[in-house]
Amino acid sequence: MRRVVSVSTHRSFAACSGLLTLALTGCWGRNIPYEGGTVDSDTGVAPTTCGEDADLSDGFSVTGTTYDFGTGGSAAAGLCITAVDPSPAITGGEPTVLASSQVCDDGSYVVAGIQSAPSIGMFLIIDDCEGEPDTVMKTAAGISPTQIAGFGDGDQLTDIQALSVSLDWAAVEQADLETLGWSGDLATSGYMAGFVEDSAGEPVSGATVTCNGCVPQVYYQDADGADGVYGADATANLATDAAGGGLFMIPAAPIFTYSAGDGDLHAWNSTLLGSLPAYAVYIRFTAL
Repeated sequence: MRRVVSVSTHRSFAACSGLLTLALTGCWGRNIPYEGGTVDSDTGVAPTTCGEDADLSDGFSVTGTTYDFGTGGSAAAGLCITAVDPSPAITGGEPTVLASSQVCDDGSYVVAGIQSAPSIGMFLIIDDCEGEPDTVMKTAAGISPTQIAGFGDGDQLTDIQALSVSLDWAAVEQADLETLGWSGDLATSGYMAGFVEDSAGEPVSGATVTCNGCVPQVYYQDADGADGVYGADATANLATDAAGGGLFMIPAAPIFTYSAGDGDLHAWNSTLLGSLPAYAVYIRFTAL
């Protein structure tokens, strides 16, 4: 029986394990002229609905909206969005590309034709398509295994929000981190970032993220970007801020077990996490 599962966009990401660098290919175009239908007289191209040329009966699909951290709006139309299985990365291999699509003109997307549901979940990656100029970092957001468990032909996971980090926003992050004393390069090291939220999916203030076995440099976003994203001038924030989305960021995050805590006001599961070179990897800590 065909299933359509809708997930609120503010809780659409989940923690997944490590993922290796890969080349993203297989994107397909939008607004390709065809015979029949009503044609826009100005362009000679038939207006299309996002994903209407996708076969939703062959495999399962993931649909939703996109978000650009730099602009606060949707990701740019035409960027490639790819579903990948990170399972091979656990043993040092490369993740498996499951299906690819592109961000549509309205900022939504449809990734169809996914033939299997990875047991550890999967990532949605937004990146420039092969051969196109670099405008964004590879940005990965997780889908938990429970969201796609048992999915097959015709099933749909809807309302999943995919994230995009433009090179302009990455440059803002880089400059703010340097002001706070960090000396690395996000473009090469990549980072792991995420959201700390309560059981209802609302951002939490006063939480910190720690690593069992390492001492990461953790930065926390506030709501006032005028004096820096992760602090006030050269003074770093020390914990999450609900007004800043409950966001944290760890440059070049080593793969270890990470935990969130706020003095026992909430409880979060610990999980194996880490960043990847040249990637912005986003995850969520959702309270039990």
